[in-house]
Amino acid sequence: MKWLIYHVASITVELLCVVMLPQYIRITSLSLVPIAMILLTILQVCLFKDSQQEEGFSTAYGSDLNAQEQHTWTQDMRFFLMLSLPWQFAFVMFFHSPVKLLSCLWYLAFFMAGSIAFRVKHGKQIGKRKQAQHDELEKQRKREELGKWK
Repeated sequence: MKWLIYHVASITVELLCVVMLPQYIRITSLSLVPIAMILLTILQVCLFKDSQQEEGFSTAYGSDLNAQEQHTWTQDMRFFLMLSLPWQFAFVMFFHSPVKLLSCLWYLAFFMAGSIAFRVKHGKQIGKRKQAQHDELEKQRKREELGKWK
């Protein structure tokens, strides 16, 4: 419900700007760039909504996060992408063509902000978990070494 209120309020402000400032409307062929960013953001918000990862499953190119941390990361990313979504409309309606390309930077800024916010909020917990895993691995290696020499 809070997202609905946020999006309705922000789009209402933008529509008021369109009605009150029609001389500043600049719809060009590069307006497709912010539209593509809007569609990409919507796609990622939908994908992040029900994102799940199996516990203990990872690949060489995967994340170093466990399943719960991955879920928390996707929720933080979803929050920041939802926050940025309605303001992409301004890039579609207003600004000159070169500025419309900045909608890609707007998207990337919020994408990075979501990851940074996650690392700031949960960095210590992740660090402790990684250190505990490293310590456990070292203990296991020592036990194996002692077993070989007996």
